[in-house]
Amino acid sequence: ATRLNNAGLSRDLTLVLYSLNIDPLRSLDYIPKYFLSLSDIKNVSIPDNIKTINDAAFWGCDKLVKALMPNTITSIGEIAFSGCDSLEDIKIPANVNYIGYKAFSSCNSLKNVTLPGNISNMGGAIFSDCMRLYKITISSGITAIRYGFAADCRSLTEVLIPNTVTEIERDSFQYCSGLHEIKYDGTREMWGEIKKHRLWKTSSNISIIHCTDGDIKL
Repeated sequence: ATRLNNAGLSRDLTLVLYSLNIDPLRSLDYIPKYFLSLSDIKNVSIPDNIKTINDAAFWGCDKLVKALMPNTITSIGEIAFSGCDSLEDIKIPANVNYIGYKAFSSCNSLKNVTLPGNISNMGGAIFSDCMRLYKITISSGITAIRYGFAADCRSLTEVLIPNTVTEIERDSFQYCSGLHEIKYDGTREMWGEIKKHRLWKTSSNISIIHCTDGDIKL
C-alpha cells in the first residue's frame, strides 16, 4: 500500500508539472523515485543531463513501448522498469555500472537484451519473469551473474556468457524451460573454474555448454 501511495503521489505531481510546461528534470541529474510509475506514458526519452534512474521510476508503466536512455546514465535503480509490459526494446547504455534488483523484471514484451561490460554492481533477478525474452548477451567485463538473474524466462533460448564471469548464483536460470544450451566465451577448463551455486539452473533444461574448445554435457 505504501509503494502504491508513493507512486501515485509522485506520478500525479510529475504530470501536473508537465501540464504547466515545467520540466521537472531540467535542473536535476537524476530521475526521482516513482517519477512516472503506474502512468499511461507510451514513450520516454531521457535527457542527457541525467545520470541516475532511481528506484521504481517507471515501475508498472504497462503502456510504455520505448525508453531511450543517453550514455550519461550510470545507475538504474531497483524495479526501475519492472512491470513495463509493452516495452519491446531497451538499450542499456555502455556507461551503466549499477543495475538494481528486478530492474527489468516482468517486461513481457522484451525479446533481446545486452548487458554492457561496465556493470560492476548488479542486483538479483534483473530480468526475471520476462515471458517473451529469448536472448541475453552478457558482455565481457561482467564478473558475476546474480541470483534469479533470468528466472522464469520461459522463452529464453540463447544466452552468451563471457570468460570474465567468475560466479553464477542460485536460481540464475530457474524455470528457463526453453533454454537447452549456453554459449561460453572461454575454454572448458575456465568454465569448470567458475563458482556455480548447485541450484544455478534449477528446473531448467540446460544440458550443453558450448565452450571455445568444445562442448560440456551437463
